[in-house]
Amino acid sequence: MDELINRKIRRKVQEPQLAAMVDVFSLLIVFLVLGTVFNSASLALPEYVHLPISMSKQIIEVSHQVIITDQEVNFNFINKKVSMDIVREVSGDPKEIELKNAISIFVKQQPADAPLVLNVLADQQVSYKSIYDVIKYCRAVGFKTVSFITTGK
Repeated sequence: MDELINRKIRRKVQEPQLAAMVDVFSLLIVFLVLGTVFNSASLALPEYVHLPISMSKQIIEVSHQVIITDQEVNFNFINKKVSMDIVREVSGDPKEIELKNAISIFVKQQPADAPLVLNVLADQQVSYKSIYDVIKYCRAVGFKTVSFITTGK
């Protein structure tokens, strides 16, 4: 009986299944690479717009875009281009009323729980006053969060 108690039970050491682990990690790498590539390609920038340079780097949230140049403002999310004067002066002009109605309809169609973010892409030559006027206009029609898009060094 003492022989049974003193006898050590030898167990075989289990080796991890490396083939399955390699498969999981390679899939993880593929998804991360594809996610990075699609995220950087989601920003459509016209060739005539040269963004300002920034020292900070952050990930761009994919959202609605407004492209500002010296003479015009392009609201990509409703496919409308208007002159800068229409955005600056709220005068009751038919084009201004049409633009305001189109943006208001777009804002109302968005889910209430989703944040309404606006990406502002402005050319380097655009004055701060012009950018301010466009942002003021967009906030007045319903956009709550504004992100400025720049290029990094």
